[in-house]
Amino acid sequence: MKNRVTAYFLSILSSVKEHARVNSKLLLQIFVLLTVPLNTIRALQVVQAKTTVQTFESASFVNSTNSEVTHASRALSNNRPVDFYPVSIRSGLGNDSDLLAPLPIQPSTDLIFQGPGTVLVPILLYHRIDRSLTDSQYYVSPDEFEEQMKLLWDWGYTTISTELLVKAIEEGTDLPLRPIIITFDDGHLNNYTNAFPVMKKYGFTGTLYIVGKYMGTPEYMNAEQIREMVADGWDVGSHSMSHLDLTSLDPQQQQYEIVESRRFLETELGIPIQTFSYPFGVKDTTVVNLTYSAGYTAAMGTGYTYDQGTSNLFALQRRGVNGTRDLNAFASVLPWQGDAVYLLANLPASSP
Repeated sequence: MKNRVTAYFLSILSSVKEHARVNSKLLLQIFVLLTVPLNTIRALQVVQAKTTVQTFESASFVNSTNSEVTHASRALSNNRPVDFYPVSIRSGLGNDSDLLAPLPIQPSTDLIFQGPGTVLVPILLYHRIDRSLTDSQYYVSPDEFEEQMKLLWDWGYTTISTELLVKAIEEGTDLPLRPIIITFDDGHLNNYTNAFPVMKKYGFTGTLYIVGKYMGTPEYMNAEQIREMVADGWDVGSHSMSHLDLTSLDPQQQQYEIVESRRFLETELGIPIQTFSYPFGVKDTTVVNLTYSAGYTAAMGTGYTYDQGTSNLFALQRRGVNGTRDLNAFASVLPWQGDAVYLLANLPASSP
């Protein structure tokens, strides 16, 4: 068994050397771990750096028979966290039952300073969390949604607010190692009945973009339900009054959709409304300028990158989650990856 573990770690070291310049002290510390009796090791996190990694700021491994996890300190490149690929070692007395098994990267309480300027924060966009009778891309089933939230939790993501993102862009601030914003457009009732409990289970919060005229109508959330989510840490932004293509409206109608929706939601919910989401993701210079002059601090667009900054503060990049794609497709668009074993449905699930 010891030979198997040694070979396994040597393969990891080889991979690390291919993708990053790792100092000799770190390699020596890892090598020392290989000589420790297996029954003294409970868990180990191994850093697998990406090609962008230039240096490890520090690396400290603490091993004891009582410790649950051996710690590998963060590796940073350009002020951004790199991927962590965890491996746990479950060892008894060195018999055939010894197994190498994955250890989830649970969301970290560690913070790093990012900004001001461009920061790396993925923003996901959902609409309905329900089953679709027509395989609509705007529906994600409750089961699929839970799989996605669990994967984010297993891979160490931590949700942040849009307010915190804006602060990072404008002033710079401490952010989690793997920050993410999860947004929901339109205000569908299933966001409250299906998404809210799942996200609460994994310690996540989200941002709701509410259409003023939809609030309280059948199949949409009412003010009381929205306020309950806000009390649990969720954000709320405006998604206009009527969900129309703003670029097709005259100036008076645009004013109503952008400015009045903010006033309406603030009055009905009793909270500040700071950000806006363009209906259909459609905007032009006039719409963007009006959104800025209406007092919003940022606005959500759509896109395929995770770089958020001053140049796109009123067109923040959001990636829509397509309900017709599987978990592997969902994982493929995340900027920070984890152990692929969590993509396999036949393995025991970890839980928060």
